[in-house]
Amino acid sequence: MDLRPPADPAFHDMTGIPKNLAVAPAWLSEANTAPLPSSIVVATLERHSPSPGLIPATTSRTMASTDAVDTQSRTIQGPSAKEWEKHRETIIGLYKQYPLKRVSEIMRTQHGFSASKRMYDKRFREWNVFKNTNSDERIRAARRARMSRASTPPRGSGSHNNFSRDDLRKTMQYQQTRTMSIISHKLGEYYDWQLSHIPEGAVPDDYLGHRTPEESTRYWNTIKNAIYLVKISINSKEDVDLRPDRRAWSTFAEAGQLAAAAMTSQPFDFLRNLFATLSPVNTRARPELRNILLRFLTSEAQRTLSPNHPITHICQELQNDEGSQEISQRSLQCMLDIFNSRLQRSRAITFKLLDSLATLLRRSGEYRAGLEIVTELLHASGPVFGPDSDQVRSVENELAHFYMLTDNADMALGHCMSVVTRPPVRPGEAPSFYQDGIAAHAMEDLAEIHQRRGDLEQCITWLERAASIALVVWGPKDIATSHLVDKMASLQRQLGRDLLESATLWEATIVSEGN
Repeated sequence: MDLRPPADPAFHDMTGIPKNLAVAPAWLSEANTAPLPSSIVVATLERHSPSPGLIPATTSRTMASTDAVDTQSRTIQGPSAKEWEKHRETIIGLYKQYPLKRVSEIMRTQHGFSASKRMYDKRFREWNVFKNTNSDERIRAARRARMSRASTPPRGSGSHNNFSRDDLRKTMQYQQTRTMSIISHKLGEYYDWQLSHIPEGAVPDDYLGHRTPEESTRYWNTIKNAIYLVKISINSKEDVDLRPDRRAWSTFAEAGQLAAAAMTSQPFDFLRNLFATLSPVNTRARPELRNILLRFLTSEAQRTLSPNHPITHICQELQNDEGSQEISQRSLQCMLDIFNSRLQRSRAITFKLLDSLATLLRRSGEYRAGLEIVTELLHASGPVFGPDSDQVRSVENELAHFYMLTDNADMALGHCMSVVTRPPVRPGEAPSFYQDGIAAHAMEDLAEIHQRRGDLEQCITWLERAASIALVVWGPKDIATSHLVDKMASLQRQLGRDLLESATLWEATIVSEGN
């Protein structure tokens, strides 16, 4: 019996894999998600299987406003004695760490528990819980220190109010642990729901991880290109009007129009890139960019999904991670653990997550750990996807980046050539070059290797090949294409008059085909 769904073009893409139409459930209210106790640790992923219905965004917003009215009503009436007792340990634990205003906010947003200051004060008296003034002052001092990034901790006038670096470290550690706990909880909750709503006949690994919609690809490629332009402009000696990042800001704005479609069309790719692409290490050239992007994505998730959706919560929590690189890495590892435990065997999902994790480790300087992952991934990918598959070529290109970092040019060159060279189909046929985006990136790497060696002619040759592919694959308006042509034209002018005409022609091509 054929268990596959009917061949409805609205339900399938060109690969035959069902479209993930149920990827963005609008979480109805906080009541649909189990409350997150403060004692949850990162290693513990509780399994939840909410069954939210798919409702239009307008309905979500209406329900959100209704929830707000209900919350106000509950605040006036106050929680029942049973509710107070249920949340007692959580409230006391938070009160030891935060001012009452923050405790009230956390309980309201994370637990759906609303009470006034007078109600809290009354309950604390009944519980014989009193605020340690000195501890409270230290917490406030820790926040002031984080905001100002002061080189030395502030000191109070009294000996008991001294704020040490150890206090700051513990406070930040607590915040990061709490952030990671919420993220892991929301990931588990969301993907449990996803896995329980796989269409009949669809393979979970293919349904969630294999297909990458155009919306997701366009959004994250645009963000990556813009971040790259900002990064390479930091040490640029060119005039502001000539620096690469002059195009970055309009590119970020362009990406903003794609964000909602990216998070609803394929949330696996969206969350993977949220942790990998928007990791603090990728935006360290301009750290403020990350928070701007995260705030925007939070707003888009609230508008498109719902204020209580796991994706919304995760975007919010990443703004509280204190720029911790570890949070990004552990979040990717958490996704990997979830799918490995739920699916037992997941090829496409595991490959993408490990590839992202290896890249993140490389960029954060954890060379040995990243190299171990990418080497094992390369060996494992061949038998699964095929020796000449896109997966094998992309991971081999990542391996070349590791060798470029250590100035092992010969190894890097060999891997890059393997990525760009298409094996002959028939005996006696000459090898040719692939004409896709993977090849274009690898050709740019080959150009950099030759430039480091001082061979500018070979460098320009590979840039020309990469640019020719980019014009076809990405188009003349794409920021990556423009960057390749700019880099090549600059080098051509450096080499002298013979290449001035070529540089001018390339620049004219971008202008004419882009219009």
